[in-house]
Amino acid sequence: MSNSAAEFASAKSGALDLFDDEIADARQAFAQAGIDNLELSDNPGPAQLRLALCCSPYIASVAERYGGTWFAELKRYDGTLPDESTMHRELDKRCAEIELEDQNTYMQQLREYRNLTLATIALYDLGCVVPVSDILRSLSDLAAVCIAHAVSRAESVLSLRYGSALSEDGSSQSLLVVAMGKLGGRELNFSSDVDLVFLHRESGETDGKKSVDNEDYFRRVGQLAIRFLDSVTSEGFVYRVDMRLRPLGRSGPLVINLDAMENYLVTQGRDWERFAWIKARAICGSAEDIDSLQALLKPFIYRRYLDYSVFDSLRDLKHQIGVKVNSEGAGDDIKLGRGGIREIEFIAQSFQLVRGGREPSLQQTGLRGALEVACELGLLDSTEMGQLLDAYYFLRRVENHLQMVSDQQTHALPDTDHERQRLALSLCYANYQDFERELRAVQDFVQNQFDQVFSITNTDDARDSLSDVCLQLRAVENISDRHSQLLADAGFADAAGIAEILHELYHSGRYQRYPARARELIDELIPVSLKLLGQSQLEAGQKTPDAKSSDVSNETLKKLLELFHTVSGRSGYLQLLADSEETLANLLRLMRRSPWLAVYVASHPMVLDELLNISRISVVETVAENVVALKSELAQADPDDLGELMDRVRHFQQARTVRIAAADISGNLSVKKVSDALTWLAEAVLQVTTGIVKSEMEHRHGVARYELDGKSVVAEFSVIAYGKLGGIELGYSSDLDIVFLYHSEGKEQVSDGKKSLENQVYFSRLAQKLVHFLTTLTPAGVLYEIDTRLRPNGRSGVLVTSMAAFRDYQLDNAWTWEHQALVRTRVVVGSESMRTQFNDIRIHVLQQGVSTESLKADVVEMRSRMRRELDRSSEANFDLKQGHGGIADIEFMVQYLVLKHARNHRELLEYSDNVRQLEGLARGGHLDSDQTSQLTDAYLYLRGLYHRQSMQLQDGVVAAGLIAETHRTAVVQCWQQLMV
Repeated sequence: MSNSAAEFASAKSGALDLFDDEIADARQAFAQAGIDNLELSDNPGPAQLRLALCCSPYIASVAERYGGTWFAELKRYDGTLPDESTMHRELDKRCAEIELEDQNTYMQQLREYRNLTLATIALYDLGCVVPVSDILRSLSDLAAVCIAHAVSRAESVLSLRYGSALSEDGSSQSLLVVAMGKLGGRELNFSSDVDLVFLHRESGETDGKKSVDNEDYFRRVGQLAIRFLDSVTSEGFVYRVDMRLRPLGRSGPLVINLDAMENYLVTQGRDWERFAWIKARAICGSAEDIDSLQALLKPFIYRRYLDYSVFDSLRDLKHQIGVKVNSEGAGDDIKLGRGGIREIEFIAQSFQLVRGGREPSLQQTGLRGALEVACELGLLDSTEMGQLLDAYYFLRRVENHLQMVSDQQTHALPDTDHERQRLALSLCYANYQDFERELRAVQDFVQNQFDQVFSITNTDDARDSLSDVCLQLRAVENISDRHSQLLADAGFADAAGIAEILHELYHSGRYQRYPARARELIDELIPVSLKLLGQSQLEAGQKTPDAKSSDVSNETLKKLLELFHTVSGRSGYLQLLADSEETLANLLRLMRRSPWLAVYVASHPMVLDELLNISRISVVETVAENVVALKSELAQADPDDLGELMDRVRHFQQARTVRIAAADISGNLSVKKVSDALTWLAEAVLQVTTGIVKSEMEHRHGVARYELDGKSVVAEFSVIAYGKLGGIELGYSSDLDIVFLYHSEGKEQVSDGKKSLENQVYFSRLAQKLVHFLTTLTPAGVLYEIDTRLRPNGRSGVLVTSMAAFRDYQLDNAWTWEHQALVRTRVVVGSESMRTQFNDIRIHVLQQGVSTESLKADVVEMRSRMRRELDRSSEANFDLKQGHGGIADIEFMVQYLVLKHARNHRELLEYSDNVRQLEGLARGGHLDSDQTSQLTDAYLYLRGLYHRQSMQLQDGVVAAGLIAETHRTAVVQCWQQLMV
């Protein structure tokens, strides 16, 4: 604003005199209305009114035309603007006595009301009585009220001749009017066109004496409503109506039904239409029709995945606008020019369109709400958000004041001193130079923010030279030494191998079949990827890349190209990598370190967003935290759409898995923390998916119940984790070993639904549905492979067992190896009651049901059998899991000792994981401190090595020379001491 209030006051005093001639015609109207004695309880008062009249000849013309009528309106408003409902009442009252046939009188009243209210809003703006946001809201409300009234009037007029439009079921329809652009966002400017789209529910006919089909009827309604609004009379017009945003634009029908609209969006909808429809707001129509419209618009506007193609489309649109502005010599356009209103709108829309499918709170029509939610989600910091909103309202106020001069739609700054002084005065600046200085600062800030959001990776010499190599390899039939030399100069030891990989890609049939945009992005990404790979070949302390790093780079490039191929049909993922070199660098670094992750990302490209900021993902999330996050994700889905639920759970699990892997590879997590994280994630997925399947069963068959002591009791279901899940030691590709148990006893063991089932059947179906949910291959992949063979009687046993039958089996029929497996079990899904029951059974079985007489012999025999059948060790190689001195030896020793001493030491059964069981054995004196330390260290070491092998897509067999012999020797010695 101005440097000081005194400076502005002094400048204003002289400036007002400059415009006295322009309001001379209004002075007579003031005198007639007693303007000198006009008293308003709030601003604007006479001084503000004189300033407004000087700054807005349009207001002066309204004052001259309507005189006392307008001044009476000002007194009645008493310092506040009318809300939408008040406007509706006032316009209804004005038009209540006008006959339907008298269209001229109706149009006169509609225009008079528009002019009076518009001049009042302008006065309140120029007098700084209300904030700009309220001005925009009032302008939007005025337009919506006038449009709704015109449409209602048009329907009333035409219904006399044609009757009402009917649906197939006989219900009546009305015109569905959708406000687009700034009117849709309730951010209309002072002299704006109104962008509208006309729709109706469905085909049919009217029920009048002269029946027509609904399409014809609503076309006539739309045309008449536009005439009421758009025609220029002696009172001017109400609003210029722009219908070009309708499907197919000017060449499309004026009105279409909702089915045709949905078909158009699915088959022909373009990116710019997504940007347009994001601000769509229905201002006429039934609630049912509005809901139907929103349901078909949502999947068109907002993608389930993170849609980074938006950046490219918005950038292109901004570039086209810039070319148009420059070609028309309108560089000072505050809407479309550099740092203008449109750039702020694009920033908000980028957040909405990229993430709106995942974050429903971003699905808003208004800019302010979108930016505030973006701030809440951490996409903008609060300072940036506040500055953007300040810039937006500053520019919108300038825009309004430019248009208030003569009610013309303009966004260009004035080019004469007279008009510039008027604009500065209206905005409370002492002079135009002060205003222009602040305007440029605002535009610079907006431009900087726009550039940050829509940044394009800068090229450099390395990338340019590599781009040249790629261009040559695309053009030539055969590779030459020159190509290899250029790649060698970029840092590749195996330059010939890299050249061959690229040449093969460029001349492959699949590359030629890629969509044009995908091929463009891949061509852009490959040189950048090569630059990053060449840099990474030079490991710390090395002057030249070695053969091993060359092999890794070649394989990484192959994996990256495979990822490009996988996502070629969805170029948004390619755009993400093109827009963020940091993300591409993170991806390549992780791919180099873990081929497993490379394959995983290629199979699940939606997880690419998780690589944007690896540093944020070093904290292991608990089961409860994962459950809350997953339920929040599922809350956005249709609860009756099982396919969508299955995919959303898979996407969640994949995103969390890649977070864990990225933190793991970056060194932020220990191997134990990695297993914890993967285990808690799997446990949360089991809990939530069981809840989904259970709800479906209850909907179809009711709740499983039984009668006990004359009371109806709810039967319960639980999932028991065995193996690595039970021992909290999951790896990235681990199966889930689980057993299903239920509790039901007494009489009437049936569900209480209309299609009741016996509880055994009920829970069997529940378990089958759960396995189906987890293991079915959907477009999003498979959740987990499930192994249920550890249930009583293995494959020959029933899928679901009652608690009582499980207890009896464990006590009477279980083998020693099954008791060993029970040591590593815990409940992962089930109520506290079920957890207590299972834990009591587990403790009782392991204390009372295990014979210690042949225990050692049974354990040793089972271990020997496993080694004979599974051990792949040789003189040169060592099997980390099954080899002598490997992981299985440690697990068997721990299980043996727990089973041996559990009868007298219940505390040994408190935990299900090996490390804490070792600690418990040490506390009880069943292992000495040296043995405990040796076995714990060896176990973690071998698991870490096994884990790294998995990340390299290698099995658990390693060269014997790679093993730290002290760990293996310690395990062998302990086995000799404890098991022989």
